[in-house]
Amino acid sequence: MKIKEKAVYLDVCALGRPYDDQSFMRIEIESTAVQLIMVHVKAGLYRLYYSPVHVREISSNPDEIVKSDLLTLLYGVGKNVKSIIKPDMLEKRGRELFAAGLGVGDAFHVAHAEQARAVFITCDDRLLRKYRAIKSEIWCGTPVEFCKKEGLI
Repeated sequence: MKIKEKAVYLDVCALGRPYDDQSFMRIEIESTAVQLIMVHVKAGLYRLYYSPVHVREISSNPDEIVKSDLLTLLYGVGKNVKSIIKPDMLEKRGRELFAAGLGVGDAFHVAHAEQARAVFITCDDRLLRKYRAIKSEIWCGTPVEFCKKEGLI
């Protein structure tokens, strides 16, 4: 079964899940889901989008291995959202999302995902609750929810 290419936007929380402490069942399951999504990205079935917010957050990670791995991943298989959007529209939407209760970084992650028309994937339950309460333009959920929705598991 061929899956039509779909735009996906994983925030740093989701992308970094495989580097978190795997002794917790939830983290292990989400890590496996992220890895499954990335297999499909690398196979060309999904298109991974990233933004300057990713680069800023990842670059501030004190773990040099994680930082290097995640930046290599983004630059190797990702498509930069900033090249397809209008900065003024992005700024306006980011501010709207921030005013609606999302953190600054989260607001701009979501704004970039919306501009790319990508599904938004995160492991942050609080962010998901807040974003789902807002009139959303895109699907949002956890890596496991995405894999279930797409029939990957």
